[in-house]
Order: sequence, then structure tokens, then C-alpha cells
Amino acid sequence: LYMWAKSKSSGFTIVELLIVIVVIGILAAITIVAFNGVQRQAAASVLRADLGQAQREIEALKVDNNDQYPTEQTVALELQVSDTTTLEYTTDGASYCVTVSSTEARTSFYVSSSTN
Repeated sequence: LYMWAKSKSSGFTIVELLIVIVVIGILAAITIVAFNGVQRQAAASVLRADLGQAQREIEALKVDNNDQYPTEQTVALELQVSDTTTLEYTTDGASYCVTVSSTEARTSFYVSSSTN
């Protein structure tokens, strides 16, 4: 005679399931936070590139304008920004300041120059 022993259930216990759910939740949270950080850094890099381009164009306009920094109206016509990027340019004739801001990157950068 063979006696068949009752076999144990091969499923997970509630504690094991909770541990798996918590680990998956933590991994998902880490992934989301990391992705958002990478996105913000990419948007900030684009913003810095826009600022650098704006600075180069202002210096080129200065050369074309007999070594005078261009007026705010001239620069506003020359520089193009996206829907999420705002560019502000101010000048007193001898120096200038360019501020670029982005609602997408939630940040802003500026560059200024002075002949003094």
C-alpha cells in the first residue's frame, strides 16, 4: 500500500504577494523619477542651446550694425522661440542681457555682456 501524502498548495502566500507588489511599486517609482529627471535635463540642454544661439545672433547683428548692439525690436524679429520658450533681450547700447525661460523645463538661464 502506498499512502499519498497531501501535497502543499503551490501558490503564493499573502505576505509574498504583498512583497512582490511593494517591490514592483518601488521599481516603478524609481523609473518614473529617473525618466522625469532625464526629460528635465534634456529640456534644459535645449534651453542652453537656444540661449547660445541667441547670443551668437546678437553678436552677428552687432557686427552688421556698426559695432552697436541691436535694439530690442530688431532682436525680437530675428530670434524665434517655441511655444514653451520665452526669450527676453534688453540693451542699453553698450551692453545686453538675454534671458531664456521654459515652462517645459521649469527653469531659466541668462547671459549678459558688457563692453565695460
